[in-house]
Amino acid sequence: MTQFPPDVYALIDAAVAEDQTFNDPTTKAVVPPEIREPVCCAPRQ
Repeated sequence: MTQFPPDVYALIDAAVAEDQTFNDPTTKAVVPPEIREPVCCAPRQ
């Protein structure tokens, strides 16, 4: 998997949080699961 700079992960997290707040259905359509939910295995630095 491609490693992105920490700023990219922060922007993705903010966008997903905003989408969840407003119940935006596009999140699942445009953000791959491995980026949308990097809970266990995606190292963040």
